[in-house]
Amino acid sequence: MLKKSIIVFILIFSAIQVIANENKYICADRWPKASPPYHFKPNECGPDSPLAEILPNNFGSVKLGEACNKHDRCWMELHQLNHYGRCEARFTKDLIEACSKAEICFDTGFKKRCVPNPVEIAACQSMIVPSYTSAAATGLMLQLLEKSRKDQKEFEKCVAKYGYTKRPKD
Repeated sequence: MLKKSIIVFILIFSAIQVIANENKYICADRWPKASPPYHFKPNECGPDSPLAEILPNNFGSVKLGEACNKHDRCWMELHQLNHYGRCEARFTKDLIEACSKAEICFDTGFKKRCVPNPVEIAACQSMIVPSYTSAAATGLMLQLLEKSRKDQKEFEKCVAKYGYTKRPKD
């Protein structure tokens, strides 16, 4: 009788271990592109965005990707959808700041020298900032924001319950 009880206990314990091990992968299986604490890793100005073809990560010497990453993170951190204007205002500020870093570089023969490029700064601020911010304010983007917030909340609940562990590669 004791032997049967031990065997039953081992079988039950093994089954619990299998279930527990599977549970630790639930969140990673559902959100394979996650980068905790976010349900997806910010990916600059695309490539998953429907607007990625018209909103590049660079404009001349200006790198816009981090401004887009901050915008993605802001959206995922929103607690109320009606506060999305904060993200859009911050996005505008970040784009203007990125544009102000435009520079032109030349080789002096001794070393490479870079100086601000006022033409590129003006072009970036007059073309890129309005294009990106108006794209972010479209109905499509608001739908994406709603979906992103819903996914983020579900992701946070999943991670709180099961943790986040990626499956080892075979």
